[in-house]
Parts: sequence; structure tokens; C-alpha cells
Amino acid sequence: MKVILTHEQADMDALASQLGAWLLYPDAIPLLPRNINRNGKRYLQRYGDVLPYVKFKDLPREPIEMIILVDTQSMITLKGMSEDTQIVVYDHHPKKPDLDPAWELHLVQAGSNVSQMITRIREADIDVNLVQATTLALGLYEDTGSFTYGSTTSADLEAGGFCIAKGADLDVISRFLYPPLSAGQRKLYDRLLKNVQTYKIEDQTILAVKADAMDVRDEISSVAHKMRDVLNPDALLLLVSTSQGIRLVARSTSDQVDVSSVAESMGGGGHKRAAS
Repeated sequence: MKVILTHEQADMDALASQLGAWLLYPDAIPLLPRNINRNGKRYLQRYGDVLPYVKFKDLPREPIEMIILVDTQSMITLKGMSEDTQIVVYDHHPKKPDLDPAWELHLVQAGSNVSQMITRIREADIDVNLVQATTLALGLYEDTGSFTYGSTTSADLEAGGFCIAKGADLDVISRFLYPPLSAGQRKLYDRLLKNVQTYKIEDQTILAVKADAMDVRDEISSVAHKMRDVLNPDALLLLVSTSQGIRLVARSTSDQVDVSSVAESMGGGGHKRAAS
């Protein structure tokens, strides 16, 4: 059995990358993570029935010969794995220093991870239907900020053109790309606004914000996006207390501020402009 995995708190790039991997490995099972961001949940509620995702409770109890990791380099242990299980990684984050040298790595520098999956789908001349094209494109648009983030590459743009040529529905993408904040997220947003601290470092405006988020069930990243868009700093460092512990969400709008290095120093990781 082959299984396609991604990270928890999956965003649309992670889910789209799983779909892209399934198109490349049609005999593999794209296993949904237990925790999915709110827009991903909404999208799956609407289109999940026509997509190949499988829930944990439905995963067959069979030996696992291959794990395909997408949009992450962190392994999730599953029953059925063994020392002979082959690990293949497709990711666009910086390479972790402690990876097993036996793993097969496909690491790229791109605004979205799904762009490399789409490149391989194009090269293999694999057919993609309208819903699949829309799902792939949604991952692209979300992780590149609709192709406006500084990390966006020509590969992302070419992948977007491919999806549109295959019928990706831009109206659907717009509807699911930036959902409005939930009631809990709005309360957290208000709390955070009361605790903004501003730092000027080498002509860069850095906002550090903290608040209690024990009552918030939805993802924190949407709140960070909202604050970044409204306050427009060079970088935003958001620290919230959750039931799992203290969480950092960092966003940057400037090439001069690499928030991934901040996250890495606290045990996390990510991109120069988005990390946690």
C-alpha cells in the first residue's frame, strides 16, 4: 500500500499537493490529516465526494510500502510502516538538516508546493478534470497570495496557467480563498489589536502581538493574514496561547525580514514571508 501524507492544520496547498501526488501515483491513498484549516474543511464539505481523499478511519490495515510526503518533511508514523517503507518527499520548504539520507527528496524553491506537482502532471500528460484543476489552483492561489507574494516564481505562474486551461473555476477559488473570520477568530482579532507592540529595527516596522486563544477552535493563520493586511507592517509576530501550548504565527511583507529564521529559532519553520 502507498499512502500520501501532509502536515496537520493542513491548508489548501497541502490538500492540493496531496491531490497532485495522487494524480502522479493513482494507486496511492491520499490520507486526510486530522486537523484541516477552516477553508479546507468548507471546500471538502462541498467537493470532497468527487475527490479521492480518505479519512484515517477508512485507511486499510495493510503493510505500507511507500509514504509520499507533500508540503512537509515531518514524518507521521502509521501502523503498517516498517524499516523497508520507502519515503518520497515533495516539498518547497528549506531542507531540514536531520533527514534520513535514504529518503527520496524533491525539494523546490517556489511560492507553493503544488506547483511542482502540477509541473510533473503536465510533463506526464495526465488528464485533469474541472474540479481537480480548481483544487490544484486553489492551493496555488492561497500559498502565493494570488501570485503577489515575493516567493512566487515563474513555475507557480505556469502552473496557474495550466489549471485555468484545464477549466479551473475562478469564481469557486475566490469564494474559498479568504473566508471571513469566524466569531471566535473575530474575538481573538480584537484582543490582539489591544496588545500590539511596535518595534523599528533597521528601518523595518515589526509588530509583536500576543493574546489568549484558548477559546478559539479555528486556525490562527487567518487572523494573522487579516492583521497583516489591515496594519501593513514589514513583519508581524503573533504569539497566542492555545490548548496545545504557545503558538507563533509570523508573516512578512518585506524581503528584509526573514520570519522563517524567527520560527526556526523557536522550534518551527516555514518560508521567509510565512512561518509558524
